Amino acid sequence: MPEPCSAIHTQPQHTNTMNPTTPTTPHPALLPYPSPLPKPGKRNFPWIYRIDEDFVYAHTGWKLQKRFVSTWLDISRDGVIAVKANKTGYAWDGCTPKVSIFNIWIWGVPDGHVDYRTMRPYTYYASMVHDAMC
Repeated sequence: MPEPCSAIHTQPQHTNTMNPTTPTTPHPALLPYPSPLPKPGKRNFPWIYRIDEDFVYAHTGWKLQKRFVSTWLDISRDGVIAVKANKTGYAWDGCTPKVSIFNIWIWGVPDGHVDYRTMRPYTYYASMVHDAMC
């Protein structure tokens, strides 16, 4: 037989602000300051872009003697380039080098204007293939 609701749920404990003997929580300014989180890279985040599915580009016009295969990149003998997402996804930092100045300006190599058809910078795919090849 299930227990009655009063046995499961307890009423919240209220502190008496008029009684000085009641323990209270210290003021937030008096609490110890938390230690900062370690930064994974030069920025607050390690990568700018990420794909979760393989990207294939088939219009290189290359004719290779041998197929190239690595963890993140596959180039067929016909010149078809595939950037592999694998299980974790493929992430890269766009066109580099660049640095954020006070999170207001970005100084360095731009990723280009946003293409309204894809809602990604014009250099999105080019920087991904370049990063996978390097």
